[in-house]
Amino acid sequence: MKRKLSLLMAFMMAATLLPAQPAFASSSNSINKTISALSNDKLPASTTGVILKITSSGGREGAREDEYFELHLSNGPKWDLDQNVEMSDLPGLKGATITKLSDSVLGVKVSKVEPPVGPDYKYPGYKEVRIPMKVDLNGAPEGPQEVSIVPKQSSVSATKHVYATIGASEVKFRVEKKEKISRTGENKVTLILDEVTRNAFSKMGKNGSVVLRLPQGFSWKKETKISKGGKATVEDDARNLTVTATDDTSLLQSLYIEAYITADRSARTGTDVDVTVRNGDVTPSSLVIAEYVSDTVDVKVEKVLDVIAGKDVEGLYKAKVTLEENVANALLKGRYIEFTMENASLQDGERMRVRRLAGTGYNGTNILETDLDSTDAFYGGGTTSNEYIEIGTSRVGEDVDGSSWDLYVKDSSSIKAKYQLEIPFVVKSDFVGDLMLNVKGAGISGDAKNGGVDVKIATVKAPVTIEAVKPLPQVKIGLQKQKATDIIIKEVEAGALQDYLPTRTSEGRNYRYIKVRSGYGQFMYDGNIYHERPTGDKRDVIPGYDYDKIIEGKEYSGNKKGSIKSFAPYFIKTNKKDFALSFDKADVKVEDGTLILNADETKRVSQIEGGLKSAIKIAVDRKSTKASTIKISNVEATLDRTVPYGEVKLVADFGVVDYRHKLTNKTTEFEYFTTVTPVKQDKRITTVFKIGDKAYTEIIGKVKEEKVSDVAPFIKDNRTMLPVRYVANAIGATVNYDSATRTATFQKDQTVVSINIDKDTMYVNGSPVKLFTKPSNVEGRIFLPLANVAQAFGLKQGETLIWSQEAKTVTILPQEATAEEIKAAQDGTVLTNATEVKAEEKKEETKPAEAPKAEEKPAEKPAEKPAETPAK
Repeated sequence: MKRKLSLLMAFMMAATLLPAQPAFASSSNSINKTISALSNDKLPASTTGVILKITSSGGREGAREDEYFELHLSNGPKWDLDQNVEMSDLPGLKGATITKLSDSVLGVKVSKVEPPVGPDYKYPGYKEVRIPMKVDLNGAPEGPQEVSIVPKQSSVSATKHVYATIGASEVKFRVEKKEKISRTGENKVTLILDEVTRNAFSKMGKNGSVVLRLPQGFSWKKETKISKGGKATVEDDARNLTVTATDDTSLLQSLYIEAYITADRSARTGTDVDVTVRNGDVTPSSLVIAEYVSDTVDVKVEKVLDVIAGKDVEGLYKAKVTLEENVANALLKGRYIEFTMENASLQDGERMRVRRLAGTGYNGTNILETDLDSTDAFYGGGTTSNEYIEIGTSRVGEDVDGSSWDLYVKDSSSIKAKYQLEIPFVVKSDFVGDLMLNVKGAGISGDAKNGGVDVKIATVKAPVTIEAVKPLPQVKIGLQKQKATDIIIKEVEAGALQDYLPTRTSEGRNYRYIKVRSGYGQFMYDGNIYHERPTGDKRDVIPGYDYDKIIEGKEYSGNKKGSIKSFAPYFIKTNKKDFALSFDKADVKVEDGTLILNADETKRVSQIEGGLKSAIKIAVDRKSTKASTIKISNVEATLDRTVPYGEVKLVADFGVVDYRHKLTNKTTEFEYFTTVTPVKQDKRITTVFKIGDKAYTEIIGKVKEEKVSDVAPFIKDNRTMLPVRYVANAIGATVNYDSATRTATFQKDQTVVSINIDKDTMYVNGSPVKLFTKPSNVEGRIFLPLANVAQAFGLKQGETLIWSQEAKTVTILPQEATAEEIKAAQDGTVLTNATEVKAEEKKEETKPAEAPKAEEKPAEKPAEKPAETPAK
């Protein structure tokens, strides 16, 4: 027994010395191919195509996001990467960032990428990782070369894989340039076989020949040839090309193979064309010579910009978008390339530049030109050369729609064409999120919702956040100078709110007078010549300044009235034009940050743009260098009788783009207060109903009177249901019923509520409101959900409309109930605090309009079990 215990203790101590490994580590690891190589070869990531793959398959889960593991080389090879440099864009790398820690150790951090999809993919919490074997063999000995996966604390399995076999071959295989080929292109690739030692070609295969084999879907064209020193023969199986050296000299030779490739329908776009060497001693034994692409044009953005919506600062946002043909002539001659930005516009007064980076027409000129008739956003005045096209955006003095424009493909390029567009733009004020540019036509196609290709050019955020301080007040329709809540406006970043309005023309630019020759001078703005005038010319060449008062070298700002403002106005206003809400008072101040307001212009204004009757104007005089907070306090407002019942929203205009573009300045809407209709004092009735009981109580002036209805209230869908006439009586409204349309209409002061008893929608002053539950017909009487109708007339859940779960009662208070009345109803003492009406004071009850009947509808049974909170 002692011996067994000692063995067990020894085993446990030994186990503690083993390196910790994660529980349930499990992944499917593999190398896509093993190549032959020479001991001093380097394996480039783009052409050898040797990939180590870690994924989920066959019950194995793969690598988790943010996990870390390492790859170790042995026997002398080293990673052909820069040391201690984190990389994520190496060709062939997928799902991870890698860092060379030493010559033989590569650190791998799993990134957050989309997992592979397919019928066999069952592990959505795991990721697929692909790592190219970019290795310098560094004189390693002959034989297999292995890479080891060291899991560390990851869920990756510990495995070893042979990625290359070093042999004594003396012929080297390489490609001059990894090309992009397509179904219809010329598809020419130059392949090279080099002798490492003299007369190596004669020994590289049978009779000095070697077979180069293409993958499935590709074949060699008959035009394939060797320029000198050999012969290339396409076999009956056109995937095989036999290369034979014909010269045998004492000098080292190279065979240059002009290879032409064709693809059939089975070829998949986006895949590498990987040639394997058969029947020959050549290294590497496999080589990626091309990438198979579609016959289209790549559309890419150089950098995704961070943009503030509604901002209009000259030249601030310029997207650089590249159009690159995958193959020559992919852009179709005589067709139009269409560009669209749904939520943005070309910026007024700027210039869009189209720069040629590669490719020309057969006459040596640009193959693209601007189509001035495609949009109002182009007004000409640009420059065209063989290198670039420059075009002005938007006509002077006009509001234009610059959301779309065209370029015309006027010629075909003899080589693959590449162009870069520099697009100045502004974004409408109420848009946030990813700003996409759609490009389509002339051979550009994709899976965007309206065709073509969508590229993300910017991430857009609102300039400010706006919040009305809770709780939101209830205000009375028709009363003056009612107190409202504070409004807090916060910039999302420093300078989010600009401090001036740009003009549509060159007025308002910064000008400088420079004397250029005797008696003459030039006026410069932003480095461009505006005017040259003889000395003494009195014309108003700089808006707002006389010529004879201009001093040479001094800078001036054009400020012609109506064309520019030295501050930027922003507004808080109503979202309706058909009713009057006026602000009687509002204090505006900067509570935090460096924003400076124009005190004279920051005020309440009336009759502002668009016919709105009132607004709070916030004039920014100097932009912030620290994100700032604006507080609007001590607000008083008057609502006339045209203001509808319910929640009233305000609009925040914190953009300036609509002064020059067909874009909105509206940033957002926010709830500000709820309107209610004052209740007449002679209608101050408190009514208490009990579920399932026909008896109910009315309290007027602390005097209660017991009454009896002809039907009892009940619960349906968690809501208290009352007959039409008792609902009207409780809220002090009149009710009429139209049997022809089966519509009950309630009216009280300025509020009119109509309900078709067959539908689940009511109309409050013409606005539709969804009912909590449909009306019911019970014992020939139409029942309505009390809460909907009561709230339409300004009653509020928990204050003037109170449910008691214990007593199974619902209490309806007057709209302007006092705090004492509300507390009594909430405490359940509203009945005990009232006195019974004396018998001699009782009067015959005057019934409101007769409750409607719906004979064609069968009676509905009341709910068997009351809900927990039916007054909601």
